[in-house]
Amino acid sequence: MNATPYGSPYSPFFGALASITDPTRGLANLAPNEVMRRQVLRMVEAELAMASTVTMRTTKGLTVMGPSWLVYHDDSTLLVTRREDVLWVYVAKKKSDQVVKLHLRAGTVVELPMSAADGHLPHNLVNALPHAIAGYDARWLAAPLPVLAQEVERRRYTMSAA
Repeated sequence: MNATPYGSPYSPFFGALASITDPTRGLANLAPNEVMRRQVLRMVEAELAMASTVTMRTTKGLTVMGPSWLVYHDDSTLLVTRREDVLWVYVAKKKSDQVVKLHLRAGTVVELPMSAADGHLPHNLVNALPHAIAGYDARWLAAPLPVLAQEVERRRYTMSAA
């Protein structure tokens, strides 16, 4: 697999996480076969090389947003997902640190670590993902995944009709 401009091979989309020690572990979810996986990886790499790509550094990692893709990586985690698959974004406390939680269409909940100096990360994610539900609400936490997805699709439709 080719290395990306960031030095790491990308993991599968649909919100899959891969361990950097074994990034190939989840690649089966990317596409049904190796040829198609490589095609998707080349497409992601090409998009992230575009001038419109936004890069946000945090104290713990790097977030890269292209027109269609969201990529995050740090010392131990690599996430590649389509932006449209992010359903809900909020900040949560985890032990003594904060994390940005992303609920993805595939049912995965991703935690992006952040420090107090990384307040720009959730703000920029919410601005870049206007269709996603923003902010913590216990009612959304209790809602089944299809309800979250339906709400996001309703928002996307409303935005496109405006």
